[in-house]
Amino acid sequence: MKIKTLLIAGVVLLTANIANAMDLSERLALNTEVKMAHKVDAESTKVTINPEFVWTPGINMKMTAGTTITGWDSTLDKRFILFDAVEDDSRPDLELGGYYTVYSGVELYGETKWDMNAGERKEIELGLTYKF
Repeated sequence: MKIKTLLIAGVVLLTANIANAMDLSERLALNTEVKMAHKVDAESTKVTINPEFVWTPGINMKMTAGTTITGWDSTLDKRFILFDAVEDDSRPDLELGGYYTVYSGVELYGETKWDMNAGERKEIELGLTYKF
């Protein structure tokens, strides 16, 4: 049964046209990731969709707004839950971020989430990343 579930989820991912990056304008893009993961020890499978708008207003800066929507969860009685995201008390968080590249490989960032069920902001995280 688990192999059948994995195969079905894999076919859906391969045939879905929703999972691609699309430039809406010169400075605005829609990046979408569809992820299927199976946890072997927990014997659970989950498919998530992560659409994200990326706005690049100027040099070295970008702002993002996205969300993570669960479409399938094998641990639930009602496994196909994609459309539950629009119902009260099961809406996903809105993920917001701002990023500024200081130097090559050095980036300042700020991230937060907006809880659409409670109507309130969650913790703000400010930081610096160094990639080499």
